[in-house]
Amino acid sequence: MKKVTKIAGLIAFIPTLTLAQIYTTSDAPISIPDGGGTANPACQTITVAGGPTSITQVGVSVTLTHTWLGDLAIEVTSPAGTTLTIANRPGHPGSSFGDSSDLDPNYPLDFDDGFGLDAEAMGAACPNSGDTVGLDCDDPPDYFPNPDGAGTGGGVGTNFSDFAGEDCNGTWTLCVMDNVGGDSGTLHSWSLACNATIPVTLKSFSIE
Repeated sequence: MKKVTKIAGLIAFIPTLTLAQIYTTSDAPISIPDGGGTANPACQTITVAGGPTSITQVGVSVTLTHTWLGDLAIEVTSPAGTTLTIANRPGHPGSSFGDSSDLDPNYPLDFDDGFGLDAEAMGAACPNSGDTVGLDCDDPPDYFPNPDGAGTGGGVGTNFSDFAGEDCNGTWTLCVMDNVGGDSGTLHSWSLACNATIPVTLKSFSIE
């Protein structure tokens, strides 16, 4: 069931009970080391307190700046130490260098097992190299995770069900690895949903 709230020219479709179960990092934005790979990732943490004690569903939203997204692998690790690679060099090894689309912080990447786009195909629908995901293709940029174990960075896990039954409370870590030199970027922020769907979807409207 959803409730509808009008907010200054926007209608927010808010899944009930969702807001209390979404947590956002308080860490400052961090540069992603160019070509740093798994040895030198950019990481941020979220410490959850008072959250669900048995996970049934997990979602993640990541805000990034980066040219040539096919360089990147993204991993999330739970307080219990379970790690899932949610995206692993999209477009690689199909293309030697992965997908050439760009990431912009105005278009956060959202990941949930129930979403329809494959994280491995992120940016594949963009018509030109350097196009922006979420603007020129993949609108909205909502993906199901794909560890793609064949990719550089050695994908880990299967999907968010890997966290089922774990305690949401404690420190979660999200890391972004740049596996090829020549393009740079920033991990701005990320959010975690436990037993809730991410994101809260905002849709514009006009008054006639």
